[in-house]
Amino acid sequence: MAKVAIGLEVSPNGVRAARVRGDKGSVTLELLAEEPLVPGIVVPGGVSDAQALTDAVKGLWSKHKLGQKSVVLGIAGPRVVVRPASIPLMPSKDVRAALPLYVAEMPSIEVAESVLDYVINGESLDDDGKRQFDGLLVATTVAPLEEFIDAIQAAKVGVQSVDLTAFGVLRAMVPPMQPGYRVVEAVVSIGSQSTQVIVHENRRPALVRDLAVGADVVVDALSHVDLNSMAATQQALDPLVTQISETVGFYETGEGAQTPNRVLVTGSGSMLPGLEYAMGSALGAPVVRDAAWLTMQRDPKTVTNEMMRAFASRMTAAVGLALGAVAP
Repeated sequence: MAKVAIGLEVSPNGVRAARVRGDKGSVTLELLAEEPLVPGIVVPGGVSDAQALTDAVKGLWSKHKLGQKSVVLGIAGPRVVVRPASIPLMPSKDVRAALPLYVAEMPSIEVAESVLDYVINGESLDDDGKRQFDGLLVATTVAPLEEFIDAIQAAKVGVQSVDLTAFGVLRAMVPPMQPGYRVVEAVVSIGSQSTQVIVHENRRPALVRDLAVGADVVVDALSHVDLNSMAATQQALDPLVTQISETVGFYETGEGAQTPNRVLVTGSGSMLPGLEYAMGSALGAPVVRDAAWLTMQRDPKTVTNEMMRAFASRMTAAVGLALGAVAP
């Protein structure tokens, strides 16, 4: 039976939706839609004008005929904590319920005020020789998450599930991989006010960071320099590129880590002049715009070549959120 999912990304500069259908092993991209937001309606980690967000979601559905009125909502921002963690081996169905016991002593996470999840990446032995899960702990503060959900539901659109936006980006950028060899890549999604850095090992997220710097800082700096000067352009890019480089460098200090084979870049703020050169120089790896979702099967009547060209850098997260519901 066919399964349809809509991924919804809410960012400071727009609301984006992607509808994907999964049927008998095939996945089809059916629709892409975007509604811009006036600055200030959504800020990193929260909603400042819930009614305006509700109106934008209503407009998205009425203008673009998205049909199904339930979504996979992406979450990101400073209220989301993602960190490596190991927990005792247990049935996977019991992991989420057991998480409060293992994160209670983490000072940066208020268990009573957070929604917790865990991504299992593998197994190892602890210091006593007992088997344990290795993976990523995800914690998000309940209050701002509820603000987003309430605003969306006020538009008569249900939230069927919540997913980390960074996981959606990874899912859409990197295709499933065959076992037997190791691929390490950094995926960088640049927004207007924030940037997500995901380092994956064979499509398993090894590090996820949400940086409080985005394209707006660079655009402002570029408005005061001579764009024909490479040195001036690189200086304008430096605040963004430095934080990205330091984040990937932190991953590389971990046990068994290696320098990423390449860097994949996407996001609504990724079309900055000189970005690939600056990032490649800082990270010592080739920088490409090679997104797996751009080659997926699509309905040519509703997703045209022109739409793909227009949305190539902006719809990655929304597509990946939908893919997680139909073809994880």
